[in-house]
Amino acid sequence: MLYKYKALDICKEVVVYRDIPRIEFVTRINNNYPNI
Repeated sequence: MLYKYKALDICKEVVVYRDIPRIEFVTRINNNYPNI
């Protein structure tokens, strides 16, 4: 469950940092956490 909370925190960062491409960031998260 720890990785889930970590992913949620990352998602929040994506909303805050709009300069970073969201799709690219989400793809990286999916690669690191394929269980989501």
